[in-house]
Amino acid sequence: MEAAVDDAIRHDNRLRDDSACREGRVIVGVDGSLGSLGALRRAVAEARRRDMQLCAVRVVRQEHLRLGPAPLQEEDVAHLREQINAAYEDALGGMPGDLRTRSVVIVGTPGRSLVGYARHEDDLLVVGAGGRSRWRRWWNGSVSGYCVQHARCPVLTVPLSEFARTMRRVRLPRRRGGLKELLNA
Repeated sequence: MEAAVDDAIRHDNRLRDDSACREGRVIVGVDGSLGSLGALRRAVAEARRRDMQLCAVRVVRQEHLRLGPAPLQEEDVAHLREQINAAYEDALGGMPGDLRTRSVVIVGTPGRSLVGYARHEDDLLVVGAGGRSRWRRWWNGSVSGYCVQHARCPVLTVPLSEFARTMRRVRLPRRRGGLKELLNA
């Protein structure tokens, strides 16, 4: 069961609605995986190069929420935003201070939700590619493939780096500290 994209989005307080973003946005899907961290780094570079707002989107499936079909509570939104902040920390060492940024949380299916959020032709959608095994792609589908096939805007797929491909089997902690905590341990 997928919530309507507009009803399930929780925004931060920097911008109140999408009407302020009509000039185009660089939208990146963030889930903390090595592929999404590479996509986040590339999205930051593209937002700087194009002088556009950067929107980091964390999509969570309804069945992964402990609340069932109930709407997200503020504490859940805060936890998911912490995951976005941890991704910035892991990928870049912190939030880029020179960009207009927005953190977005959507409840739904990753591919459909990202395409639904990147609904303007002048948006750029950046997604990581190649981070899953063949079995997982077959079972869950490819988010990047779905985005390339269905998006109205240009889609930039960022392949895993050689280092990330070798690290694919290593499990990184999905806690507040993320990769930084692992390296300091």
